[in-house]
Amino acid sequence: MSRGHEYLDGVRGRSMTTSTGAAGTVFKARIQCGQCGAAETVQMRHIMTPRHIDLKFIQRGWRIPPRLCPACAAKSKEKKPMASKPSAGAVKATAKMFTLLSQHFDADNGRYVAGWTDGKIAKETGMAPEAVIEFRREAFGEIKEPAEFALIRADINSLEKLAADSHASITADIAKLRGQLAQAVGKMGIPA
Repeated sequence: MSRGHEYLDGVRGRSMTTSTGAAGTVFKARIQCGQCGAAETVQMRHIMTPRHIDLKFIQRGWRIPPRLCPACAAKSKEKKPMASKPSAGAVKATAKMFTLLSQHFDADNGRYVAGWTDGKIAKETGMAPEAVIEFRREAFGEIKEPAEFALIRADINSLEKLAADSHASITADIAKLRGQLAQAVGKMGIPA
């Protein structure tokens, strides 16, 4: 189930890990460049909002959005000659991407039909995976977790709570029985 925190949810090239040491709990936020795949990590003493974590990376030279590392951000700032029109290959690839998304992505349910992914569409069209992902998000929407996953998560949570409650109850019963045994042994003068 999504928590609405891109780093905790591990989406859009972001993730977070936690470790415990002598100094306490350390949170490590990681971001990955959407263009070259380079990654960087920052450490924190507590969990911050996604925007505040993004700002830490921006201070280090990252451009967010669209999630570019300092090297790729610098390259994108370089002046490139503007093409008067897209190439025929780019137009064909975009049209093919749109057709494949229309055929294989269910925008209402937010998921692909079996066997299709952003990566497969990128491979079929020759487009960059990031371009397919961004286009799909803007034109068709986000990928959604199936409702049955939410039901399974709810069942897991219920069973975990039941197990914890049962464990607490059994532990209390054991402690009570130990107390009764200690009293009985004490009354009889038997060493424990």
